[in-house]
Amino acid sequence: MAVIKFWWAVAFALYGLEGLILWRRFKGTKPPETRLFGYNPDEAYRFLTTLGPSGRTSYARFQLLDLLFILVGTQTMVATDRWALTRLRITGPLQLSPWLPVAYAATDIAEDLALLRLVAGFPRRQDALGTVASRITSTKFLLFGASLALSTVLGRFASRRK
Repeated sequence: MAVIKFWWAVAFALYGLEGLILWRRFKGTKPPETRLFGYNPDEAYRFLTTLGPSGRTSYARFQLLDLLFILVGTQTMVATDRWALTRLRITGPLQLSPWLPVAYAATDIAEDLALLRLVAGFPRRQDALGTVASRITSTKFLLFGASLALSTVLGRFASRRK
């Protein structure tokens, strides 16, 4: 349990660091991947234009930190789910719960790769890719929310079991 608490602390610290960087470095802009219900290609293009050359480079580097958060967050949720399933002796469909964070990670990484491709191709417009990235963003938030909620509930129930 102590190891799981450690990973939750690391995940929250990385999430806070990402938020601080977004607030300080990209102040006044709203990165596409932070839009819960997606965005349109014009908004993504406008965001990249507003950043300028050095801002786009910083944004690409930021995606590397996001990759670290994705990996740590996914590891944390999978470890929590596996620990809880074992402790609670759960069988049935909930046995698949560790795959939900993996699905989230796959969509978040796909989103980051799509956004990096938009940065690399700038100033050429890639509206089809922007549309796909937007749909991935919405899916990412759905899977992240479901993963986090399920891991939290399973973890709470397992930690209360004697």
